[in-house]
Amino acid sequence: MGKICRHGQAEILSARDIQKIKRALVSPSHQLMFAIALHTAERWGAIRQLKVEDVYADPVRSVPHKLVTFRASTRKAAPDGSRATRQVFVNGDLAFSLRAYRPPTRGYLFPSPQKEGPVSPQAVDQFLREWV
Repeated sequence: MGKICRHGQAEILSARDIQKIKRALVSPSHQLMFAIALHTAERWGAIRQLKVEDVYADPVRSVPHKLVTFRASTRKAAPDGSRATRQVFVNGDLAFSLRAYRPPTRGYLFPSPQKEGPVSPQAVDQFLREWV
């Protein structure tokens, strides 16, 4: 059983659940966010704050780096308060998703449409709830 009101143990998505979510995603940015989460196991807070240069070697041609870099400043702190940069290898499925996406040429990979900066945590929470 999954979490209820932020209590309980999180569940691992089944292949069937993953396919259902993928079919429900319409927005290219939502599709890419889900692919990054699925293939890197990183938290949504760090994903929404990715910068184009953390992911793409050439954003104009949608050429990804071999590693996705999650900056220490965007990641959740360890119990001792320390934060560490994390790099994750881009596998074939994630590379396919990254090449299919048309990223901004600079700045945040998932910019906010309303203000300067990344998409808000509230917006991510809203579309996560719609997917699931």
